[in-house]
Amino acid sequence: LFQCLSQAHKEQSTWCCCIAAGESGLFVLQGGGNRTARINSAMSVLFCRSLSPFFSRLPAAPPSLSMERLQRIGNHVPAQRSTRLFASSVAAAFGGASSSPEEAAIHSGELQIDHFKANGLVKLTLNRPKGLNALTTDQVTCLCEYLPILDASPECSAVLVVGAGEKAFCAGGDIKTLSQGTAAEVSNFFSKEYLMDLRTSEMKKPYACVWNGIVMGGGVGISNHGRFRIATEKTMWAMPETGIGLFPDVGASFLLPRLPRHVGMYLGLTGARLSGSDVLRLGLATHFVPSSQIGQMIEVLQTENGMEMEKVLQRFAVKSFQEAEAISPRSLSDETIKDIDQILAGHGDLKAMMKAMRTAGETSEFWKKTVATIEKKCPTSCGIVFRQIAEGKQKSLAECLKMEFKIATACAAYSPHNFREGVRVTLVDKGDTPKWDPASIEELTDEHIDKYFACPDGEPLESFVSLS
Repeated sequence: LFQCLSQAHKEQSTWCCCIAAGESGLFVLQGGGNRTARINSAMSVLFCRSLSPFFSRLPAAPPSLSMERLQRIGNHVPAQRSTRLFASSVAAAFGGASSSPEEAAIHSGELQIDHFKANGLVKLTLNRPKGLNALTTDQVTCLCEYLPILDASPECSAVLVVGAGEKAFCAGGDIKTLSQGTAAEVSNFFSKEYLMDLRTSEMKKPYACVWNGIVMGGGVGISNHGRFRIATEKTMWAMPETGIGLFPDVGASFLLPRLPRHVGMYLGLTGARLSGSDVLRLGLATHFVPSSQIGQMIEVLQTENGMEMEKVLQRFAVKSFQEAEAISPRSLSDETIKDIDQILAGHGDLKAMMKAMRTAGETSEFWKKTVATIEKKCPTSCGIVFRQIAEGKQKSLAECLKMEFKIATACAAYSPHNFREGVRVTLVDKGDTPKWDPASIEELTDEHIDKYFACPDGEPLESFVSLS
């Protein structure tokens, strides 16, 4: 056993380079040179404690991030409850330490991994259906580390991301937990999430996300920068952050300004919801597949050549906008989009834009409702949206994420009143009126918004992760 672990460390892999459920309650630890050691479950905690002095003498070694390790963990952990129990024993023996931060979401089952060896497809399932698959720190930490590994591995031909359950692909981040976090925890979450978002845009292999339900916030980030996004009639896409004292992040500063005819500004301010046919028309989705065919489409993707993913998607996708609109009515008609373009264009600040919308609302029910919606949102968030869209037009995705990191940490950690107030009225005291600070858009100043873009109390994104 000592030789097994020493060789594992020499090869710079973690001491538990593989934990798999064996027969008859045995646990198998596999180290370098194919050396193995077997112990039973009753001895697991004692075993870990007995090796503590040995590991304390060794220099820290980075986790062994490899396709082989990913396969072993993904294949065994979700299906074997005893393995997860063993991971808990390890944590208890070492005072709460886990195998590695990159694998926590896999061990907990929050992220399920299926590797179809026949064609190389790797299917990632966001597995928090009761929480509408909202992203946790463990999930984004795992994904930002493993996406480049999947992209580089010859054993992976393509990546497919789906959400567990019937309601959501991903409804954003776990905002309740985030609102209670320290500055360090907030920075850790956003830095890993934004790195994950950037890496989806860098995937050379086919990368697809199935939007068969709610797609909000972090769900947009993990999918919209990737190559393929498949909408259905169940798709409900939105960036509703102005209602909770945040702002559209995860690269929305890059995404929204590039939507046609000022629709991005409208969506960012109002948090309006788009249907499956809407996102197809606007280019947010690349394909539209009826939900009744999603299961069959995924089965085919699991068997046919992963590099031919686009051909499979085209085989199942509708052939025209009209086919999509027949089962998924649009919420934004061509006339409405034209009107949005006319009213929102050419304003130097948010107050002038609001004045134009109020004037339009005197004769238009649509603009009357739009103004009423925006006036319920967090004024600071709306001020941030106006500026981030203006600045994001000229920035790359990486530059937008760097900018957003400063704003996000300012909103959630260093000036968190509005965020915590938004979470309170959304999740805790539902129906209560939020007490925003400042209370109205008219009270906003440039200096107030400057503070969020500068975030003088925080550190830049590059202090936490490398974007190269």
